[in-house]
Amino acid sequence: GGPLETWPLYASHQFAVAPIGVGFDTFRLWEYLFFGTVPIVLSSPLDSMYLDAHVPCIIVKDWNEVCSWTKNDMEKLSQRFQKWIANSHMWLRPSLWVPRDQAQMDSLCDASPGCRSGGHFFNATKSDENNRTSYML
Repeated sequence: GGPLETWPLYASHQFAVAPIGVGFDTFRLWEYLFFGTVPIVLSSPLDSMYLDAHVPCIIVKDWNEVCSWTKNDMEKLSQRFQKWIANSHMWLRPSLWVPRDQAQMDSLCDASPGCRSGGHFFNATKSDENNRTSYML
């Protein structure tokens, strides 16, 4: 379908998979952010850019990780991203990025689970000894 059909769908979900296209970056990531949906992206050379810029997204090493999430995992993610979803419109204001307003970003970051403690990025890794399940949030 076209944008008028898909955009309401994006806005009605908390999380959405944003597969890469021709390059590593995907316009879907930015579309999802616009609609207050947390994008789930595959790990790529862009990870550090997303982390450094405080882009609220979930980075996974393999799509199978998403399939292995339990209902409890999803509820935890939902709680963790609740404040970000409520303030998602703030992340897309041009004045935040051009020129980059680091103080404002850090302030938003304090309320966002997509950020490390200390104003950078929150990184939670779940793994077992056999490395069967691991993901970055």
